[in-house]
Order: sequence, then C-alpha cells, then structure tokens
Amino acid sequence: MDETPLQRLRRLEAAERAEARPPVAGKAAAAGGLMVLLAKGKFLLAALKLGPLLGTIASMGVAAALYARLYGAAFAIGLVLLILLHELGHGAAAKALGLRVGLPVFIPFLGAFIALKEQPRSSWVETRVAAAGPAAGLLGAAGCLLWASRAADAGLPNALAHVTLTINLFNLIPVAGLDGDRATETFELRHWLAALAGLLLLLAATRGPGGALHPVLLIVALVGAWKAWGLRSKPTRLVERLAAYGRRPDEASVEARHRWMALAIFLSLCASLSLLNLVVSLP
Repeated sequence: MDETPLQRLRRLEAAERAEARPPVAGKAAAAGGLMVLLAKGKFLLAALKLGPLLGTIASMGVAAALYARLYGAAFAIGLVLLILLHELGHGAAAKALGLRVGLPVFIPFLGAFIALKEQPRSSWVETRVAAAGPAAGLLGAAGCLLWASRAADAGLPNALAHVTLTINLFNLIPVAGLDGDRATETFELRHWLAALAGLLLLLAATRGPGGALHPVLLIVALVGAWKAWGLRSKPTRLVERLAAYGRRPDEASVEARHRWMALAIFLSLCASLSLLNLVVSLP
C-alpha cells in the first residue's frame, strides 16, 4: 500500500532523529572523558608540586625514627626540628638574596642539606647564605635554654641545646662541605690572621676543668691556621681566582668592608656558639 504524504513525512523525521542520537551520545562521552583527564591532570600537577615537600617530610620521619632508637622519641623529634631550623636559615637567607632554593632533605647521622638551584654570584653572598644556618641554629639553642629555665625537668632542653650548639659550631670548621668553608670564602691572609687571634682568645675564655680546650673550637682554629699557612707565600687574588672559574661572576663587586664584615660574622658565631655552651647544665 502506498504511503500517504503525512506517513512519509513522519517516517523521514523518525529516521533523522535516529541518526542524530549517536553523535550526541559521542559528544557526551568525549566531554566526560575530557573532564576525567582534566581531573587527573590537576591531581598529577598537585602531586608534582607536593613531591619535594613529601620528600622532606619522609626524610625527616626516617631520621627521627633512627634517632629515636638511640636517644628516645622526644630527643629525636627535637633534634630533627632544630636541624630543620638550621636549614631553613640557609633557605631564608638565599631567598632574601634572590636565589632559588629547594626544600631540605635529611640524611640520618649526617644532618641535612638544602639545595641551591642557582649559585651565589659573589663570595659575599655566599658568606651570608652560609652563616644564616648556624645563626638560625644559635637561635634554636637559645630557645632550648629558655625552655630549660622554665621547665620542671630541664634535662631534655639542656641536652638539645648542647647538641645544637656543638653541631652548629662544628659546621663552622672551614673545610669543604661545611658552612665554615663557604662563610670564609672572602678571607685573604690578613683576615685569617685576625680570625686566628680571635679564636685564640675564645679558646682561652672557654677552657674547661683542668685547662681543657674546647675541642670543636680548637679544630676550627687549627684548620684556620692551616689555611693561613697555605696563603703565607702567595698573596691571594680572590677576585681573579673565583672569577676565572666562572664561579662568582660578580666577585669584583665585593668590597674590602664586606671581607671584614664576613670576618666579624664568622667570629661572632664562633663566640656565641662556644660561650653559650658554657651555661648549659648537663648531668
């Protein structure tokens, strides 16, 4: 039987609607897939941003767990936080001087480090970044002593103060890899001679029972004497030496007053860390 015009129109409309459904469904599926990808992308981006922070937290946890096995949980947590304060001192100084830095990473029984993503452009900048760590450690130790003065049992804060002062003074030994080497990078022979005079006075002021010398401070002085001895016959040309290797492109901008200021910072930290240790009461 032949279709009427009305039936034919309805059949064609039904066919058009049937053909139109799959693309709509396909677009909906594609849109859903795109939303899932965007959500996963945001999650991955957030994970990448949190990665360094998670690494810091994980390394702190490992260090604290290992220290706790030897010294107890309370001392271990306090020690890790004080080491973190030292590293944050470096990081804060570096950022204030326009340098990009990473987050701290802990290495059990060796301390921690904070990576500079760009190197200081002069030895004077290096000095301030290096000295900021022991300076922050000094503040942490002072906080522990204040805690000890108000605590019913001062054993824990006094122990933390003693260890923190010792660790930060040890870091001022001017050998490669420690803060003391970087903090004294500006020194010429005359600065080392002045530093030795100051260190000898400190050794005299910090003599222990029976005339014993402060062991860490003595090492600082001996290494300083060795460095001065190495410079005795050849005047340093620090500007040319550092700039020649491309390490410090702005070294020529370092003035004489900056080198004397670096000496004052170094001796002040040595004095503060060693003398403050005299007031720590240990059993």
